[in-house]
Amino acid sequence: MGDKFSPSTVGALAKRAAYICSNPKCRRMTIGPAKDDGNSIMAGVASHIRAGSEGGPRYDKNQSVSERKSIKNGIWLCGTCSYMIDKNNGNDYTVQELEDWKKLHEGMIKAALEGEKRIVFSMLIKYEEDLDYIRDVIDVLGYKGALFENYDIENPYYVLSSIESLRRDLFIIQRSVKGDSKLKVIIESMVKACRYYMNHTSVENDHIRMNTGLGAFRKMIGLNLKELINEYEFEIINDGLLSIIPSVVVMDKDD
Repeated sequence: MGDKFSPSTVGALAKRAAYICSNPKCRRMTIGPAKDDGNSIMAGVASHIRAGSEGGPRYDKNQSVSERKSIKNGIWLCGTCSYMIDKNNGNDYTVQELEDWKKLHEGMIKAALEGEKRIVFSMLIKYEEDLDYIRDVIDVLGYKGALFENYDIENPYYVLSSIESLRRDLFIIQRSVKGDSKLKVIIESMVKACRYYMNHTSVENDHIRMNTGLGAFRKMIGLNLKELINEYEFEIINDGLLSIIPSVVVMDKDD
């Protein structure tokens, strides 16, 4: 039968998700009135992120029984999405992706609860549209060693070329983001940081001046990443990028 969630854990997952499917492309309500005035219809499921039984989708043999049954291993989904994520033995939906869904959705619901946003459903649409663009931004930044490599190994020409390429890539993403999304503002700030570095730094500069400019550039991108994390509750796992975000300490993997 596997390690099932307790009724209290199921209830907590549903409430934390506001009874809305956590899949950012779904947005389906999972509770509503039944024909009988005294009853309601529940169409949501507390789904396992890592399978509750051996051989199941995304099963992790290193988890303990209590970990498999814990709320951290659960995500609230509608019946359709719960079935979908487990097809093909769960190979189409990774643990990281489902954890991103959950964190983003619960962060959005919390923002609505605290009054930051008034209309929940407009937020659902915004977050759905922004999620893929956020991943694109992180992917683009994660490949740019100029943001986090040791200053001593940086070549002025390659750094300038890399930042120019980064500006173009970010601008393309920015242009694709619709409306007045907060993400659009964050990306625009990154584009401006790239442009500033390009306009004030020359390949003829000595290493001291180049490193000073590069340090300021990294700081600006790091501040923008912190704003993105705070706004969208998005988890960044790239150690290089984490190293330039204020107040984020990256531990040595050998420690």
